[in-house]
Amino acid sequence: MATRTSKLFLIFLLAMILGGGGGAAYLFYRDLNPPTMMLTPPLEYVGPSTFFTLEVEDIDTGIKSIHVTASMNGASSELLRKEFSDSPTIIREMFSLESLDRSEGDLVIHVQVVDASLAQFGKGNLSEMSKTFIMDMTPPAIIPLSTMHNVRQGGVG
Repeated sequence: MATRTSKLFLIFLLAMILGGGGGAAYLFYRDLNPPTMMLTPPLEYVGPSTFFTLEVEDIDTGIKSIHVTASMNGASSELLRKEFSDSPTIIREMFSLESLDRSEGDLVIHVQVVDASLAQFGKGNLSEMSKTFIMDMTPPAIIPLSTMHNVRQGGVG
């Protein structure tokens, strides 16, 4: 009788270990897809007053954090950093380049988004994107093409 009880106990223990391992594997590997993101507007030339919109989506587990930096002339500046405790599935954030120095040249915007997945032992899935723009600080000049202005008061042409 003692051997039958010990066999049942071992079977029960083995079932618990396998079930617990399967449950843990499900939690850690159910979401292996990184978040998707889109940065707009798709411009080549930008200025300090340009506003960007970052749209991030992760339907499976939601978003954990967003980090946006800008690199220009060897210097890096943080444009946006947000941590989310409630793990929203869709986020839309706006940011501008007003905090950057006022110099012209190549500008690289680097976006890192982490979802709230338990993958990689709780670190989540990382999605990264870099886009290069040209920072243009020179305003456009308007020059009249003709000095003849055929405008008469009260006339039609």
